[in-house]
Amino acid sequence: MEPILALDGEPCWSLLSPFTSALVCRYVYDAANVPNGTIEILSICLDKLLAAPELKKRSYRGGELHGFDLPSLAQTLMFVSVEKADLAARFVNGDWSQIEMILPLVDRYVRAAGWSGTIMGHFLTLCERSRSHYPSEAFADQVLSILQSGDASELRGWHGTFLPARVASLVQHFAVRDTPMPVALGQKLLRTLDVLVDMGDRRSAALQLSESFREVRLA
Repeated sequence: MEPILALDGEPCWSLLSPFTSALVCRYVYDAANVPNGTIEILSICLDKLLAAPELKKRSYRGGELHGFDLPSLAQTLMFVSVEKADLAARFVNGDWSQIEMILPLVDRYVRAAGWSGTIMGHFLTLCERSRSHYPSEAFADQVLSILQSGDASELRGWHGTFLPARVASLVQHFAVRDTPMPVALGQKLLRTLDVLVDMGDRRSAALQLSESFREVRLA
């Protein structure tokens, strides 16, 4: 990997993207047992992606991924590059019961780059596909870390998208799935809705008054 990682820009992505895709498909999706070191290698690939100028908040057109290989790499590392493969061993066959395996990687990825509309879209796709097993506490912490990270202008890639509505839909799902909710979880999800309402999302305003949140009080 060292010669690949020593490159920058498109020369790097043109090699790293297919390498990462092959690694994920063969050793994460298809392998009966994920080999030791696989997630660690993917973590190194993620380091390179997060260092890209396109994922620097203050860069020109920050958060926008162009070309073929860089967007493909971004999808692969969020485990959403393959929609369905029935004969796979996990994840893309619809069985997300082993999602804990990839959560540390996903957590670092979304907290670092979820301000980008593209990356947040991939994250929400992951949550939607794995909604039966994705931990609601982790989801709440991850989304709040982005929404409360600072200047709202940093979320410019969210404007004019369905991202707030998709977040609200997942909040509703987790609130219903985990009823009765622990107090701390209910407060985190309600704070998420508060921020989404400030962003102009009408669904979030309705959810605040729903049965799931009627008794939730913020400190």
